[in-house]
Amino acid sequence: TVIVRDGDAVIPASEYSVAYLDNASLGTATVVVTDAPGGNYDLGEARATFELVERPTPKLAVADLAKVYDGEAVDPQALLADVTATVEGHEVTGTWSLGAVPEMRAAGAYEVELRFEPDDAAACLPAVTTARVTIERRPATLGVELPTNRLTADDAVTAPTLRVDGLVEGELIAPTVAPAFRGLPARGEVGDHVVEWVNADDVLAAARALPAAANYELSLAGERSWALAIADVTLAPVADPSLRVELRAGLDAAPEGLAATPFQTPE
Repeated sequence: TVIVRDGDAVIPASEYSVAYLDNASLGTATVVVTDAPGGNYDLGEARATFELVERPTPKLAVADLAKVYDGEAVDPQALLADVTATVEGHEVTGTWSLGAVPEMRAAGAYEVELRFEPDDAAACLPAVTTARVTIERRPATLGVELPTNRLTADDAVTAPTLRVDGLVEGELIAPTVAPAFRGLPARGEVGDHVVEWVNADDVLAAARALPAAANYELSLAGERSWALAIADVTLAPVADPSLRVELRAGLDAAPEGLAATPFQTPE
């Protein structure tokens, strides 16, 4: 804005014309004030220089997000919850918006463009920054467990069962390689046995190769060998299923020390 004065009095703009030189680009420009013919003032010509500077670009600060995979997609609007724009240390107001937003559900690293449009366009330029979202792989364990470590000669021998713990509800990891065991006895093979899981690393590798495992950090857990005893006994029927009463095979008379003991049943 150009204001011409005569002392304290402001001279009307009709008394002069204003022209600018070198004002098409950044740098030093010149304003030229020239007397308008026929006016009440003889102003002659006056010049002044000024600097054309670029509007500052605000400094944008955003908070990155990180979480462990839980099967739920990240809400991109959460990226706008903690954002600031400043110019020379002073916060400026404006409108924030999101650029293209990928689906952020699977484990991995994502980038989302955040845009800032200042309320006062003359104060600073619009600006763009990037927020980072990290979804870490969820820890999960793979292992096998023996149903029991003691059987009777009449019991069926069941192989240890494979289990995967730590998965999100509703998700499944089923390796294409079945667990293999050494030392698993046959039914009725009385004695003390050691059962070994011999292909644990192969089963783990097969599990990790599944697409369903991409969101998990799978590792082995638990034992790889177990003691299993098969006893030459039979189980006595009991009313309480939490109790286990074994009868040694061939026992058809009460031991001498128990002969006088009052039991509740004839057996």
